[in-house]
Amino acid sequence: MKEYTASPLLALAAAIILLGGSVAPSFGGAASKSAPKDEAEVILEDAKKNDPVTAADLEACMKDWDSETRMTKNEWESSCKRTLKFFPEDE
Repeated sequence: MKEYTASPLLALAAAIILLGGSVAPSFGGAASKSAPKDEAEVILEDAKKNDPVTAADLEACMKDWDSETRMTKNEWESSCKRTLKFFPEDE
């Protein structure tokens, strides 16, 4: 009869599952201001930014438009402005 042994990786996965996926120590108390922000907070802060759309960035985006694009040139320009506002090039 063949004997099976658990691999160390399988044992680690089982331990993580049994611990509920949390292996970080908990010190209790309120989170400090230096604690890392969660993803939702970062996204909300980024949405509040008002980065200007530069002429050079808009020109670079407009170079990607051609007659085969499934948008008019005006629609493409509007899309470029929206995209550059939310995802500025200098980050």
